[in-house]
Amino acid sequence: MKLTLKDLIKRMFPYIKPVRKQVIAAALCSIPLAAIKGYQAYLVKDIIDKGFGPEATRSDAYSLAAILFGLAILNYPFRYYHFFGMKYAVERVTCNIRERIFEKFQGLPVSFFVNNKQGNLLARTIDDTKLFSESFQHLIALFREPLTAVVLLGVAFYHDWYLTLVMLVVTPLFIFI
Repeated sequence: MKLTLKDLIKRMFPYIKPVRKQVIAAALCSIPLAAIKGYQAYLVKDIIDKGFGPEATRSDAYSLAAILFGLAILNYPFRYYHFFGMKYAVERVTCNIRERIFEKFQGLPVSFFVNNKQGNLLARTIDDTKLFSESFQHLIALFREPLTAVVLLGVAFYHDWYLTLVMLVVTPLFIFI
């Protein structure tokens, strides 16, 4: 029997449903994280032009440093909750799945355990659920990374759209070579 993505989502939804608020909150924290990273990238031009330029003053450098420091401080709560919420949801779902598997094991007849080694059953259960938890965690990150890429690409287009287009055309050639 081949399991489709739709079937997999149907099977996993009861486990994910209790932590859906944490998953949504962790995913929503990706938006300010991407915005902060985009604004930091936007400031690079100002740092080079105003902070290190010939007419740069000490106050320009201090103000740019203060902005970067403020962005870093603002970044930490969002980053913490994003990763904590993601890890909490993943661990909670993994524990629920393991509990269901162990309940299933307790209902199996003794003849099943005579034919199968308990160590193999436990190892397979732990390994499979660990693989699931890693996949689920990457699924949440799949929302964060493209969003960050779009923001950074927008900053690149804003600063120099022509150079960005040239890089988008030339980069595949470099990768091919």
